[in-house]
Amino acid sequence: MRQVLNSEKAKEVCNAAALGFANAAAEVLANKTEESQSSKISKFIQELEKENLQRIKRIKEDTEYLTEGQGTYLFPSEKKIFTDSIESDKSLLKINQDRIRKLKKKHNL
Repeated sequence: MRQVLNSEKAKEVCNAAALGFANAAAEVLANKTEESQSSKISKFIQELEKENLQRIKRIKEDTEYLTEGQGTYLFPSEKKIFTDSIESDKSLLKINQDRIRKLKKKHNL
């Protein structure tokens, strides 16, 4: 009878240890997944910021070309192409800035 009780107690101890190990493993995996996701989000934000810098540079160059460079000699239809491009870049820049702000806020970055 005593062996049966000891056997049952041993099973309980083993089950508790296995459950504890499984919980610890799940917690480690969850932390790793969170770090991985956070890392991916950070990289995505960096790419958006890099894209924004390129847009700012292009906006500046196009604006200077239209106002100071050879752009002053363009036909109105050609100027409109540059103006539309600048406006499009400004719009996309604002969208990316909003996305970056929301991602940083949502993921506490």
